[in-house]
Amino acid sequence: MNTKRSMTIVALVCALYLASICGASAAFSLAHRESGFHLGTGLPIDSKEVAFTNEPDFSGHDVVRSAIITGSGPKDFMGFAWDRTAEKLHLDLNRDLDLTNDEGGTFDSEERRSYMQQFNNIRLVLDHGGASVPYVVQVYFYTFSGSNRDGYLTVYSGWQGEVELHGKRWTFSVVDNLDGVLNQQDQFRLTPKPVSYTHLR
Repeated sequence: MNTKRSMTIVALVCALYLASICGASAAFSLAHRESGFHLGTGLPIDSKEVAFTNEPDFSGHDVVRSAIITGSGPKDFMGFAWDRTAEKLHLDLNRDLDLTNDEGGTFDSEERRSYMQQFNNIRLVLDHGGASVPYVVQVYFYTFSGSNRDGYLTVYSGWQGEVELHGKRWTFSVVDNLDGVLNQQDQFRLTPKPVSYTHLR
């Protein structure tokens, strides 16, 4: 995993972002964190239907085949099959359209309700411009009246570091929505560090 390179790319882009909004240049480093963030995005499961070349035995099961979008190109997606009957999610982690050869690619629902299934702690590694970028996500599926179904994805991982602007220390964090492009669809936070006081006696 080329995580170091991916973090360098993110840090450089974020430095440009800070320069654009603050009118000042800033040098800083970002550390990847697997939790502590929250960026939700819709997962419309009827927008893209994926035909897999090989998949588990779904005989008699209610299965939805769709994709998680990971970019703007026609091949920027990760196919999945949601086995609603067995309450399992099968991810095509290696993106070869074969759902039977992905180690660690099957997840069990941790929230079993008649209208919702929830799959936690899903770890993805996506290639963005030659850099392997890690993500931790959670996927929800909802079943409404009749056959109406929808999905929702939340990114819980991101990058965080400290930066000095105008003589003050700030915490800067960024969460990407899986497409590898930092823009208005992502989450940026710039919060002041608390001031520590020394009391003299």
